[in-house]
Amino acid sequence: MDDKIFNRILKFINIRPRSEKEVVDYLKRKRIDVLKHRYIIERIKNLNLLDDFEFTKFWIESRISQGKSKKSIVYELKIKGISKEILEEVFNKMEIDELKIAKELVAKKRYKWQKYDEKTRKQKISQYLLSKGYDWNVINDVIKYKTGDRYE
Repeated sequence: MDDKIFNRILKFINIRPRSEKEVVDYLKRKRIDVLKHRYIIERIKNLNLLDDFEFTKFWIESRISQGKSKKSIVYELKIKGISKEILEEVFNKMEIDELKIAKELVAKKRYKWQKYDEKTRKQKISQYLLSKGYDWNVINDVIKYKTGDRYE
């Protein structure tokens, strides 16, 4: 195999961790011969640079730090080709408190909603959390948690 091709793939992987599907899609975009795909994937795996389980852990941690909900993270990972089994295994090993994450998100943005009356503020918070992929149970709990003008 051409070292130039392999070096391009390594650069692609070194930008951030990748799923196997992302690498295959990259190979297709670069019009690399399909017969070489398996060889390339195995070579990358042997270098411990491609592992869907580790990629999934990385992705979940990254997205949680951005305030994403479990539902939106699962959606993103399915698009990236992560199997249901890997998703379940990783989520079972990680403790994710969506309510806590949602409260932290609202606490960071509360200054934006302080100028509104109570009803409008609740609507704005609900819309914001919905846009992040949170379900109504979490949203209602966050709104009920309100103490004064602070969300904690």
